[in-house]
Amino acid sequence: MCPPKIKTVVVVSIKKRKESQIFGSQKHHATLCEMSWALGRRKNYSEDRRNQQTEQTSAIARQDIQILACHANKAWDDILHNNLIRRTTSDSPYTTSPSTDAGDIDAKLKREQNLSEERMDTALEEVKEREKQAEMELMERIRAAQLSNSQKVTIITARDVASNSCFASNITWSAYTSKDAFAGMNNQYFVLGFPSGNALSMTWDLDLVHAEAKVAGDEFYGMDYALISGPEAGLLGRTPWGGRQAEAMSPDPYLSGLILGQAITDMNSAGVIAGGRHFLLNEQETNRTAGLGGSTTIPYSSNADDKTVHELYL
Repeated sequence: MCPPKIKTVVVVSIKKRKESQIFGSQKHHATLCEMSWALGRRKNYSEDRRNQQTEQTSAIARQDIQILACHANKAWDDILHNNLIRRTTSDSPYTTSPSTDAGDIDAKLKREQNLSEERMDTALEEVKEREKQAEMELMERIRAAQLSNSQKVTIITARDVASNSCFASNITWSAYTSKDAFAGMNNQYFVLGFPSGNALSMTWDLDLVHAEAKVAGDEFYGMDYALISGPEAGLLGRTPWGGRQAEAMSPDPYLSGLILGQAITDMNSAGVIAGGRHFLLNEQETNRTAGLGGSTTIPYSSNADDKTVHELYL
């Protein structure tokens, strides 16, 4: 038997503990409710933002289509205006002197009519092609606006976003796969091989650079590679352990910049993305990295002061 005083203290302690447990349970429940509300609000905010981006993209595309329609109407007006001018000039077949043979006049009229119809057909085809391109761009913008940041990262790291994935239920997007390089596809059968970048730079011929880069870009596109790992800008040949001189353009920074810009432009025109890389200080391939294939070699460090970097590379 507990004395009355101790018994009272025990009862009070038990009551306080129960009250504390009840309060703690209520507080925990309130915290869960707040977290659930915050997550719901964040989800709604993300959906609203995505819808807003989609609406903005659609508005931009509609504006582009309106601009194309204005250009088409202007082209049509120009055609009609030019036809009217030709029919009112002094050398027009409509103002030919009466002494001109009637068959001659009919032939000229027919030739001019055929020419006008050809120009009109050409203008209409151009308008249709522009409208088709604008519609395709609109659809791509709408699809891109629906992607989350996680999906974008997934795509550029060579993984597909499938319609049955955990990301989305209505989006399918192929991954961006990449391969080396400017002189042709590396480790690939049945493809072309091109002269190396430094050999090409010795020609001082940008037209030749254009031809090679365009064909190389077309081949990457045809083999379903979206990204080209190259061409390279750096590598001045400062060490015999370089190993990547065949991928570089020239020891001269100005010449290298000209060829690199031309090559990237022409590769991109084929529908792929050429990524210029190794802009500075990547001179040595031997012992460039460590830990690959079980190697424990300590890699070399590219040390250079600010003056050297700016005068040789930048």
